[in-house]
Amino acid sequence: MLIPALFSAAMVYVGYKHFKQLWGKILFWIGVIIFIFSILNLMAVRFLLVAAIALFIWDYEKEKGCRIYPTPAAIG
Repeated sequence: MLIPALFSAAMVYVGYKHFKQLWGKILFWIGVIIFIFSILNLMAVRFLLVAAIALFIWDYEKEKGCRIYPTPAAIG
């Protein structure tokens, strides 16, 4: 995990320093993409992402079951 993070940080740094040129922009964005994928590959992040999705689905299902529908009141 340390090697890809250092490699992507170096790519972002060099790309940022030469951002006015085309190869600097390409290097910067490739470094950002590698960094994002290396963060998403961590097992803890995967666990948190799955837990957040499971909690969202659980809350949605719980809320879906107890909806209160308004009924019109009689006038008079």
